[in-house]
Order: sequence, then structure tokens, then C-alpha cells
Amino acid sequence: MNKDKRWTYKQITEKTYESITMFMEMADQAGEAPQAIVFRHFAYGAYDLWKKLTQGCWHKSEDKERMETLIGTPWF
Repeated sequence: MNKDKRWTYKQITEKTYESITMFMEMADQAGEAPQAIVFRHFAYGAYDLWKKLTQGCWHKSEDKERMETLIGTPWF
């Protein structure tokens, strides 16, 4: 097992974007069912972790805006 795994900013950002997209699609498919809000919370959790991992000099505002657009304004 390789314990020296390193992730680039781009890899972290792309995986997060994929996760947010997946969770938001699941929320849309759930419609009005209670699970929809759970999937939206998962999406926001992925975004929040990305934001914490990439804060400071790594953080690119265009990536932040792209993810916030996916999640939607009710969270902000």
C-alpha cells in the first residue's frame, strides 16, 4: 500500500466537481422525496471539504464559482 499518495489541486478539484454533479443529479432524480435534501447536503459537504483543502494560495476563484453554480444559491 502506497502511503505517499499525493493529489494535485486539479485532481482534487475534478473529483470534487464529479461528486457534486453526481449528488445534485441524485437530488434532482429524487424530486420532492426527502432524500433530495440529503443528496444536496452531500453535495455541499463535498464543496465544503474542497474549499478547506484548497484554501489559501491553491484556491482559484473560477473553480469556486463553478462549484457554487452547481450547488445553487440557497446554500449561500
